[in-house]
Amino acid sequence: MELSEDEANRVVVVNGTRLDGTLYDDEPCKFCGFTPIVYVDLYDAYACPRCVRWQHGKRSDPECIYCPGRPDSPWF
Repeated sequence: MELSEDEANRVVVVNGTRLDGTLYDDEPCKFCGFTPIVYVDLYDAYACPRCVRWQHGKRSDPECIYCPGRPDSPWF
């Protein structure tokens, strides 16, 4: 797995896929224990680059602007 971050520009690269976000190493993935997980700006959500899972399900708030368009799993 390829994982890097350009902190100055808030860009994370996961396996060659660039996305706006940051690496978050304050707590590990709740599924596989991998650290760091990735905060994905586009969906206001955290994802694990190792197990390719979102850390939390979609919110039930109908006013949420992020969740309706979020794919079932991260795309990296």
